Amino acid sequence: MRTLLSITFASAAGLLIACSGGDGSSAFNIANPADPTFNDGDGGVLKNIGKGGDGGVSNQCATASATPTPLPVSLVFMFDKSGSMSQNSKWPSCQQGLSSFFADPSSVGLSASIQFFPQGSQCSASAYQTPAVAMHTLPDATDFNNAMNANSPGGETPTLPALTGAIAYAQQIQKQMSVGKVAVVLVTDGQPNVCGSTMQAVSAEAQTGYSAGIPTFVIGVGNTGNLNAIAAAGGTTQATIINTNNASQTAQDFQTALNAIRGITLGCDYAIPTLPNGATIDQVNVVFTPNGGSPVTLSYDAACTNPAGGWHYDDPTNPKKIVLCKASCDAVTKDKSGKVDLVFGCATKGGIPR
Repeated sequence: MRTLLSITFASAAGLLIACSGGDGSSAFNIANPADPTFNDGDGGVLKNIGKGGDGGVSNQCATASATPTPLPVSLVFMFDKSGSMSQNSKWPSCQQGLSSFFADPSSVGLSASIQFFPQGSQCSASAYQTPAVAMHTLPDATDFNNAMNANSPGGETPTLPALTGAIAYAQQIQKQMSVGKVAVVLVTDGQPNVCGSTMQAVSAEAQTGYSAGIPTFVIGVGNTGNLNAIAAAGGTTQATIINTNNASQTAQDFQTALNAIRGITLGCDYAIPTLPNGATIDQVNVVFTPNGGSPVTLSYDAACTNPAGGWHYDDPTNPKKIVLCKASCDAVTKDKSGKVDLVFGCATKGGIPR
């Protein structure tokens, strides 16, 4: 009989499979292969995740589960402190929104760093490569609050060297991570200027970062003009613009924008553990069960061309992550009570191209 492994985790955030307990013992709780139920690792029992023919995998497949831990995601914040940030309560409102985000328990699974621009050597990218607060596990706002309180608006908007330094730091973090994601979050209230900071040059730098696996999210604070080119080049489609007519609403809208970034970065990538004996990458299935709905086995779609959604490996030859296509990602991140299962041992729906 083929031994199969099912791994269950919440869909509200992408999660790394926990393959061992805190004491070094196995976190998998193997059940009787003949029994279509399996333990969840905490003493509860999960029912079989689906039946063949109804969108789920066969109930013969589920024999074990693991308690998950969050997939690590690191956000590199580059925060505009040019003179115009003193207008319309932009600075204190954004401080409040950032502080709430950094302290929010929902930010578990995230790490963050922050640096401000301009710096004294404003045209030197190296001035922005070392953050004011180094990469730091969230939730924890103390160091970030101290850094924000130590800075105040003043100066111009050297966006090009600031983004160049942020991407360089992000690449350092990326090299230190065996699995996970790193992204830059650029917060600015105006168009790039000084130090060669044209829209074209900044967009080209964002594209260079994205080509290296570092996307750039852009949050515009107030009447910023069109910042969409930077976001599009950085792989995040378009900038989020925050209105500054009302201070408390600005703070709330800014936190909402950050929460959306958290959902995007955490929601759609899943690390896979070592496959169980006898299983191969051709025997992995992704099953999404919406809240109150029936399980659906997603199809493998290497190019994500199916409008119904699906998933693919980061690298079919040497996979470390499962990545949901946009339609599936949207469904998973919007359904806070749904769940995603990785099921090993059954032939992959859609097949794996070789």
